[in-house]
Amino acid sequence: MARAAHEGQFWRQVNSKIIRCELRESHLNMGQCIDLYIERGKYLESMPDSALSERLVHLLNNCVKLDHKSMIQLCATEQPAIFARLLDTFAETTLRHGTVQAGQNPEAWKKANNAMISPSAEVAEKARKLKSLVGDEQGYLLRFSSFEFMNDLVYNGGVFLQSASAYKNQENVSVRDDELKLTLVRYLNPEEALSILHEVGGPSSMREAKLIEYSVTAPDFLTLCLTDSLNYRMISDWNAEAAVIIRDPNAFFERLRGASQKLHTEKHSLEKGKVRYIDPYFESYAKVQSEDLPFCKHFKFSYQREFRYVIRNSQKIENEDRKIYLGDISDIAMLVDLR
Repeated sequence: MARAAHEGQFWRQVNSKIIRCELRESHLNMGQCIDLYIERGKYLESMPDSALSERLVHLLNNCVKLDHKSMIQLCATEQPAIFARLLDTFAETTLRHGTVQAGQNPEAWKKANNAMISPSAEVAEKARKLKSLVGDEQGYLLRFSSFEFMNDLVYNGGVFLQSASAYKNQENVSVRDDELKLTLVRYLNPEEALSILHEVGGPSSMREAKLIEYSVTAPDFLTLCLTDSLNYRMISDWNAEAAVIIRDPNAFFERLRGASQKLHTEKHSLEKGKVRYIDPYFESYAKVQSEDLPFCKHFKFSYQREFRYVIRNSQKIENEDRKIYLGDISDIAMLVDLR
């Protein structure tokens, strides 16, 4: 109960800060935000209260990042249109309930996979240590784990390529996800029903649909996940004892590609790329295809800012065969002890 009360208090503080900051920066009051939302067609009006609260939690969960002094900083550049999406959600909630706070469903917070909580003193200190090493540097990649695994990565080049299917059964809720299936749900008003159903296909009898649920699936694949952003929540998610800062990602890719040759298939070798986070109200369903899925996730995970290495190999491969060694990479990477 104490933790739930703490999370609720922190959520209210961050919520208020975001509202005040965004309204001030955009020179809008809430009434003007509501007017703009109405002009955009009130696209959230068919969403049930519980789903609207859940959407707000997901957006709030992904609109803050690490600031090494205050630990909370709005991240307008990392999340395209996130504040427009937030303000539209505020506007719809206010139209229904009078205020943002009055319209919140407590269950939405409890069900959120990635609870936005204030970092502990231990996590804050780890984040500050990392921030002091990377500063304002750009172009690096980070990986978090136990000291044993990160030490092995730097001085032996030890890398374990995980089967994407394994993430579905992870105990850690911040990691658990069905990587082989992306399901998107969008609640529709009557006008949207016709246009969206025409886009994805479907019989005309579906014009009265209240929502559209669209799933994309893909065969299993091998992956190595890193991040290109320092976020205190990643330290907490992984209970990190250590981090590796890869300062030359291009060199790392070439070494990984060479060492992973035995896992390549006739048609597919090692690929790399940033993960694309899909919001069903701002992404076209038709643009998410099976071949895109290794680099696509639901927007509720967008704070993770994943950068992935992928081999499209769906064969069952024993664990020992998925552990490969690049050799010492200390010339392009730094081990940071966070214990």
